Amino acid sequence: MGRCFLALLVVLAACGDDADGSEASTGEDASADIGATADASADAPVTSDAATSDAGSFDVGPPDDAEADAATLQDAGLPEDAAVFNPPMFTTSAPVIHLADNLDEESDFGFCIDTIGRGFGDRLHAHSCKPPGSDEDVRYSFDTDSGQIASAGFEGFCMEALVGETNAFGLVDCDASRSAQRFDYDAGTLEFHPRGDDSMCMSVGAESRPAGTWMARDLLLEPCAGVDPLLKSWVIFPE
Repeated sequence: MGRCFLALLVVLAACGDDADGSEASTGEDASADIGATADASADAPVTSDAATSDAGSFDVGPPDDAEADAATLQDAGLPEDAAVFNPPMFTTSAPVIHLADNLDEESDFGFCIDTIGRGFGDRLHAHSCKPPGSDEDVRYSFDTDSGQIASAGFEGFCMEALVGETNAFGLVDCDASRSAQRFDYDAGTLEFHPRGDDSMCMSVGAESRPAGTWMARDLLLEPCAGVDPLLKSWVIFPE
């Protein structure tokens, strides 16, 4: 009887060893799988799909690293040192010219060039960028050769600097011979200047005002030296 009892203890001990070994092995395998997954994630390339070819929507979020951050800023049309800006999260159809910083736009749509009033108008101001379907009056392109800023929604009309106006720009028939329709864009400072006069900048007013469900600001032409960079830094999308 004593020998049978001893034999039973030996068998139980052997079974216990096998069970412990199996659990330990399973734990090690699980750890190995987790490590392999982490390694695969670390090796995966960082890509940026922030900007799209047909809309001005982009996302400059917290950077994973400096290189990824720079790539995202470039995709958005911003220079690599544009971390000082709080970019808007708009969906306006390209082409569009908008402020680099969202400022105080409540919907994070940012500010675009826009006609005053609904639809076509011959005076311009800065206005909340609008979503597709209602954005014809906030879509503009820039021609580096002629220097003209042309409306994409109202064909044949261009921006022109006006003298002595509170909102210093109008929307008139495009005429490349008119000096008031010719501008230069500095991609380093993100500034628009009247062609040949880099002392003056296109800027927006320091304060917003309600514009229905949107927001608006004056669109100004004033000496660059006295203007907050956030009020005179523009992004052309696409570049």
